[in-house]
Amino acid sequence: MSKQSYKMYENLALLSQIALMMITPIFGGVLLGRYLDDKVGTNGIFLLVFTLIGTMTAFMELFKLAMRKTKDHPPNKRK
Repeated sequence: MSKQSYKMYENLALLSQIALMMITPIFGGVLLGRYLDDKVGTNGIFLLVFTLIGTMTAFMELFKLAMRKTKDHPPNKRK
């Protein structure tokens, strides 16, 4: 396998990881919020709260991933 092909698969795996990392907590927040709204009988307050929590969690994880990748591949210093 060539180095360019390896890099392509590495980028594809990273893109898939980012997609799952963003979708999972948001979708989980929506499901949990709707469930609690149905159980308690409120008009969407839990849906809103847990969707916001899921979104914040997704972006925090995205930020952590970006920081890890930055440590793995520091920027080139120009002279």
